[in-house]
Amino acid sequence: MAFICDQCEKRQGGRAVTTVTGRTVCARCDRDTQSAAAGVMAAESTGGSPVGGAIATMGWRERFRRAVGKK
Repeated sequence: MAFICDQCEKRQGGRAVTTVTGRTVCARCDRDTQSAAAGVMAAESTGGSPVGGAIATMGWRERFRRAVGKK
C-alpha cells in the first residue's frame, strides 16, 4: 500500500514504519533516524554531552550497506 513519508515527503510503495512519535516514515528515513540516535547514544556512553558530543553516524550505515551490496 502506497504512503507518503512524513520525513522525506516522497510517495513510497514499500513498507511503512511507524516511529515512537507516531510518524509514518519509509525504511530509509527510519534507518537515518536510528543512525542519528546511535550517534547521540555513543556520545553519551563516552561521558560527553548527549547532543554537543554526538558523533556523525547517519550516512555511514547507508554507505556500508551499499558497499556490501545490501539495500
